[in-house]
Amino acid sequence: LCKVKPDMDLKKMKIAVTGAVKVIAKNQSTTGGWWYTQNGGEQQEGSTTVCAVQALASANNYGIDIDQKALDRGFDYLKKSQLKDGGFVYKLGDAVSMKEGSAGDVATLGLMQKFDFKVMVSGYKYLLDITPAAISAGNFPEYGHFYGCMGMHLLGEEYKDDKEYREKTASYIAGAQKDVISWQDKDGSWPVRGWTAAGG
Repeated sequence: LCKVKPDMDLKKMKIAVTGAVKVIAKNQSTTGGWWYTQNGGEQQEGSTTVCAVQALASANNYGIDIDQKALDRGFDYLKKSQLKDGGFVYKLGDAVSMKEGSAGDVATLGLMQKFDFKVMVSGYKYLLDITPAAISAGNFPEYGHFYGCMGMHLLGEEYKDDKEYREKTASYIAGAQKDVISWQDKDGSWPVRGWTAAGG
C-alpha cells in the first residue's frame, strides 16, 4: 500500500470494518470467548476466539474504535485456556492441550499490549516440545503452522537480544516451512491434509 495507490476505497473499508468489530463484540459469549455462530450465549471455543481477538486487535492497531472490554475479555479467555503443560485447550473445561490450537493462542496472545511473559514462555516451551512435526501430523496442520510461525516470530522479536530464544524460534519456523514446502504438488498447489482430507 505504501508503494502504489491502493485500488480500493479506504473510507468504505473503514466503515465496513467499524461495523464488523461491533458485530464481533456484540456476539462475545458470557465466558469471554466466541462460538461458531452469533448469539452463542455461554458457548465458546478457542479457534473462533483467536479469529475474533485478532480482528479486534488489528482494527484497534489501525485506529478503528473497538470495544476495549471485549478485547480484554477475549485475551483473558485465551489465557484461562492454558494448562500446566503450557498448551491450550480447544474450549474451557477440556483437559488436554490441542497442538494446533496452542499455536493459535500463542500467536494471538503475542498481540497483547502488555506482554504476559509467563503465559507466552510456557506456550513457547510447549510448542518447542511438541515440534513442528507433531503439528504436521495433526488434524489442522496448515492452521497450526500459520499460527505457530506467527507466534514464534513474535517471540523472536520480543527476545531478539537473547541468542537462545532467537535461535530456537528461528529453528522452529524453519522446521515448519520445510514441512509445508515438502507438501506442495508439482503444479504449485497444496493438497488438502489432516481432518479435511479424512472427510471432516
